[in-house]
Amino acid sequence: LKSSKWSFEGNVNKYFDVHVKKSVPLYTETHNLICNFSDYFINQNSTVYDIGCSTGTLLKKSRKDIKI
Repeated sequence: LKSSKWSFEGNVNKYFDVHVKKSVPLYTETHNLICNFSDYFINQNSTVYDIGCSTGTLLKKSRKDIKI
């Protein structure tokens, strides 16, 4: 089994979200749904983890969308 040479270095993070939106079905819609549900579960004293968040886009969006 050959290992991948892909890495998250250089300018990858600059274009990552654009690439993901094109290659993952319903990426934006899923983020919107998660943010809508998060209003019920996250309050001002909550700790939130986003495992595998890559660029942190979902956390940034959820923080902006949550009404605290």
